[in-house]
Amino acid sequence: MGLLNHPDVMRAVKPDQTPVAGACRFVFKAGSDNLCPIFRDRHLTYTIGNPMMSDVNGDFAPCYLLEGAYRVRIEDRFGKVLVDVDGVEVTEATGGGGSTITQTGASTLLPSVTALIADEVLAYIEGADRVQVSAGDSVRVEAPAYLYEVAAPDATDYHTMTAGGLKLYALPDGLGQIFTSQLNWAAGTDVTDDMVRLFARWPEGARTLRQTADYMIRGSEYTLPTALRAWLSDDYELLSHGEVASRSLLLMDACDQSADSHGLTRDLKIRFFTPSGFKVGGLRFDHSVAVDETQLVAGGNASEVFNCTDNAIGLTVDKCRFDFEGGTAVQIVNSKHWAFTANHAGKQKYLLNLVGGAHFGTYSHNRGEMGFVGLKANGQPSTFFGDYIKTTPTDNVGPRYCKCEYNEFINENRDGPDGTGGFHGWTFAENYFRVAVAAIDIKIAYNLATDFATRENQYSNITIRNNIFDGCGLVYTCTWKEAVTGVANNPDLMLRHIVSQGNHFIPRPGKGSSAHFFKSYRGTFLSLGDTMSTFTGANAGAFDASSGAFPANAVKNSYYTVTVAGVVDGQSFAVNDTVYALKTGASTTTYAGNWYNTGKTYPRIAAPTPFKCGIDGVGTHTVNKGTWNAASGSFPSGAVLGDFYTSTSDGTVGGVKFRTGDIIVATTATPSTSTYEGQWEVRTPDSGLNENMVFRSLVFDGRGASALQIMSCRNVSVDFADYQSDGLGTISVSGEDITITGNMRSEALPPLDSGVCDIIVLNGCRNVRIDTTYSHKRGASHGGALVRVTGKATRVWIDGTVTGSAELVEVANAGVLTDLYLGQRSSLTVEALSARVLTITGTANGVWQGRLDNPDGVPLFNNPPAVHNLGQLSKGQGRELTIASGTVKAQRTAHRVDTEGDAASDDLVTVSGGALGDQLMICCADAGRAVVAKTGTGNLRLVSDRMLGNPGDTLVLEMRGDGNWHEVSFTDQV
Repeated sequence: MGLLNHPDVMRAVKPDQTPVAGACRFVFKAGSDNLCPIFRDRHLTYTIGNPMMSDVNGDFAPCYLLEGAYRVRIEDRFGKVLVDVDGVEVTEATGGGGSTITQTGASTLLPSVTALIADEVLAYIEGADRVQVSAGDSVRVEAPAYLYEVAAPDATDYHTMTAGGLKLYALPDGLGQIFTSQLNWAAGTDVTDDMVRLFARWPEGARTLRQTADYMIRGSEYTLPTALRAWLSDDYELLSHGEVASRSLLLMDACDQSADSHGLTRDLKIRFFTPSGFKVGGLRFDHSVAVDETQLVAGGNASEVFNCTDNAIGLTVDKCRFDFEGGTAVQIVNSKHWAFTANHAGKQKYLLNLVGGAHFGTYSHNRGEMGFVGLKANGQPSTFFGDYIKTTPTDNVGPRYCKCEYNEFINENRDGPDGTGGFHGWTFAENYFRVAVAAIDIKIAYNLATDFATRENQYSNITIRNNIFDGCGLVYTCTWKEAVTGVANNPDLMLRHIVSQGNHFIPRPGKGSSAHFFKSYRGTFLSLGDTMSTFTGANAGAFDASSGAFPANAVKNSYYTVTVAGVVDGQSFAVNDTVYALKTGASTTTYAGNWYNTGKTYPRIAAPTPFKCGIDGVGTHTVNKGTWNAASGSFPSGAVLGDFYTSTSDGTVGGVKFRTGDIIVATTATPSTSTYEGQWEVRTPDSGLNENMVFRSLVFDGRGASALQIMSCRNVSVDFADYQSDGLGTISVSGEDITITGNMRSEALPPLDSGVCDIIVLNGCRNVRIDTTYSHKRGASHGGALVRVTGKATRVWIDGTVTGSAELVEVANAGVLTDLYLGQRSSLTVEALSARVLTITGTANGVWQGRLDNPDGVPLFNNPPAVHNLGQLSKGQGRELTIASGTVKAQRTAHRVDTEGDAASDDLVTVSGGALGDQLMICCADAGRAVVAKTGTGNLRLVSDRMLGNPGDTLVLEMRGDGNWHEVSFTDQV
């Protein structure tokens, strides 16, 4: 009995080695066309059909024959002969341990890898109890079906060796796979030498290395064979995610603890250099011993495990688990089309480091919590490390046009993706971020003159959409040290063209954050439909702080209300304080990291501020040279690049007008004293370097002391799809060219019993445009002001509809409001105000009244300023007007007019309101009460007196240059 195992008849293939499915293999007696019986098992118990049919890969199932000689022919399904071999010998022999050795021509079969390695029968020289084989002969293992080639006796690059000294090369299966069990790599052992031999003589036709057990390796700088396209676990296809990957590759010398345990020296070099298009999947990477993370020097030991440099096609890492602490998992340098998917992060310094031209990559479906504590190299106190993605420029180019989608970024002590090398053209979508502060740290730094040598425009066109930011936000930093670099600010090299769309920002107890934090941002930014919500945890009951202990069995993000004041762990707690648990099972004795006292009597955690701006240029990277008088007619002399001056007066220099407070910055090494263009740049004192931000359809929950700070910026537009306030938070404005529009609402609720609910606070701003539909819920608590001026505010336009607040505008004691325009840009309606339109306790220099509709007739001013009546009527039907001493005041272009005291008839002699060019249509309110419009008595200029005795009678008037209303038409309905 023996297995049919001749190498020429095991697969049906065409001459070009293409597999043939559905081919027939006939087994005849030698030298004849007589079919022979063939069997499924070695005991010759079950026969199978002759001929046999090949599968989709051209392979035939194993079959057994009686000892003897045979003829084998393979035909395709059309009857074409692919191979016809006569004289195939099938014999039987016995190997070491009593294993059966079946020989078929130049091929030998053993039942298992264990039997093969233990075999002492197969030998290079025939002898007693020896079966001779020669270099080039094949050896097969039945289960699993592995194939080997016999190496030369003096070979040093063999892959494995039998107990009898037979050296073997592993050969790939029909899918081009080599298995570590095929190589007899012993589980849990150091396989470094075996691995080196395998890579030195990588089998021809092999494409994939399949890892079947856990192994350890030492050393570094191993170059993977070019023909090796994938290193996969044997269960790779069955894995759902790298979190469940279990085939481990343990790094013996990547940190001090691991190296010491093996008597090795710590190795800081790269482990593997990968070929183009290489893939690693389903593997777990870790140290070989437990590691104390606080001992990881300088943020982690060793360089990356896999390095992909200068390859046409980048590295693919899929469903892997990185559990080792410190170091870097993967680095990709100048290699495009990489993929990092479904992996599980651990405590690395960097999970993925992208360098230079690592363009067009995909980072998706990854998760795992990062962050560890490591000692600094110089022995300074430990610090936190751990970045999921790090981009680094090389030759002044960073990774471009990559996608980051469907990931979890969790790192309570460190930020998310770090864009030192830029995120030009990147898309961040559908991710969840719970990190320290910066979910995505988008930054650029120009600190040295050499930074500009070949710098490309690589920090723009970034899309951030539909992400969840849990207790963190986005940071945009552009540091340009003009005075140090000697290079003037260049808008083309700045951060710019960033779009944030549909993102949700959630607050967390103890973590104050802003959704968008701009630092010296001067490019275009667009937010579309972002949402900032508040957070209220589950009520866990009462907390008696006098007990000296925190509540036991706490649940993360639940809150307790202090019922008895006291001190715990040095922290004082007052009655009604709201105290949150920061973790499940929070300590009963330690405050830091376990508890957060809001200091408030309500549990709501304020929403992240939609954005804030930091001044990272003026006063930091430029040099303050003091003041300058713009009225002098010349620019400062002796200035150098980066110097800036503050104007003390209005004036014109070089044909350019300047205002008091303007900051001018020198943009050349020796700027002119008379020419502005290309020599100087104006930066207003309140705008810093942040500008050109647009927010559309913003949803902002301003309750619970949530605040929006539109400060240190200019050219900012904010449109609310919904803004809600309970009076505890405000919108602070300190900048230039600010626009606020959209839907806004407020409600004064306990504990805000006073009902003061100021919405927009102006302090140090100019050119502010407000056009909003705002309503304050009326009841026992009334609102404050829509706009409150606490400092200087110049040129403020207010339009829209305001309902239910106390005042439209309040100018506080220290407030100075210059040029307030009410209803000048479109129109303004104020209704149900509890006080007046404008309350002035400070200073108001000029109010311009345009289309102001005040149907309730509340007082306009408590302290009338200089009022300029722009007077244009608002379009549409207005409220009914009642004659008072012969006068009515028109606010819209159409009104019904009723008599004073419902008299049967009344004279109308004057119509106030309106401006040049306005037209007004009036009619009587009731057929029983006639209105007689009198010409020449007041400001009406009619053909004759006109009686409006029927609601169908209409009089159309036009305001002309003489300031009077002139008749355009009159209709007398009969």
